[in-house]
Amino acid sequence: MNVVEIARDPEPVRAGQIRRLLDGVGRYWVPMTIDPLRVIDFEESGGTKDGAHGCISLGFLTDAKFLARIAHGSPTLGHVVDLTRGAAGTELSSDTARDTAR
Repeated sequence: MNVVEIARDPEPVRAGQIRRLLDGVGRYWVPMTIDPLRVIDFEESGGTKDGAHGCISLGFLTDAKFLARIAHGSPTLGHVVDLTRGAAGTELSSDTARDTAR
């Protein structure tokens, strides 16, 4: 599941269970891209123009809100879900839908 799908769960009990699971992962996670074209380009060429691994979400790692969270300690996946709330979440959902359609 991607973070947008996880954040959509409206059921409070299940959302709490998901939050505990995500926080339990701690700092042992990596933001992977959901852009299949980036991965395909990486596999075909052996690299990327930006120098980052083709499976890593560079856009996520350079997001201002994510960087602000890092400044206060290691973010858990629960904190990542928090980034999908409010106006930023609406934009993220739209971007995800556009990328999925592409």
